[in-house]
Amino acid sequence: MSPRHTNIKPLRMKSSELSIFKRLKEFCIPQRKFSEYEERIVSSAERLLRLYPLCTLQDIYKSFFQDRFGPGHLITDEGSVSDFLDRELDNIRVSQMPDLEYTGWEHNFIRVHLRLVKNNIIPRNELLRAFIESANSAQLPSIDEWKKEWKETEKIIRNRYPDLFLSDKSGKDITALLDSGQFAMHHSAVFDSSYCPHYRIIATSVFNNQLKQYLTLPSW
Repeated sequence: MSPRHTNIKPLRMKSSELSIFKRLKEFCIPQRKFSEYEERIVSSAERLLRLYPLCTLQDIYKSFFQDRFGPGHLITDEGSVSDFLDRELDNIRVSQMPDLEYTGWEHNFIRVHLRLVKNNIIPRNELLRAFIESANSAQLPSIDEWKKEWKETEKIIRNRYPDLFLSDKSGKDITALLDSGQFAMHHSAVFDSSYCPHYRIIATSVFNNQLKQYLTLPSW
């Protein structure tokens, strides 16, 4: 079967969104030479800010969280997961999100937008199968491991852009969540209203084995 190319279009930014993007250089204060590991974290955060100029630290957290946890939980009731997918497909909103998007900095998972199913590019049952396999095969870190990792990740991002999130209160919400022993967060309200996310998290290895045949990965 020949791969089918998806229609990847750059997001059109409003003037208010462009102002955030243009200020990245202004906020950047490279106080020292960053390691390769730190540069990859910063690069991934910058990629998110370019894709989603209105995103908050909460949305950056979510992408990095998904890169480590995948869908975030084991799936024991496949029927409910299937029904929820169908309900979301029936109510999918027009979205500015790309068809495919790597999570975090290690790219362990890919956000696969549901328009690819709605537009009959990826078969519905194939996406569902890949999602369930991705959820049930994910190696989840402990809450303490993740808490330590995110703390270091946030520190690296803030060291590069110390003033970027001064008015963003979601950092405190993330800390409170982790202190309570929880770790999963929704997208921020501004992200949800601006970008209308409808996707499933698929392990990169599962995507390559099961879904890549239906389309071509864009370059990031």
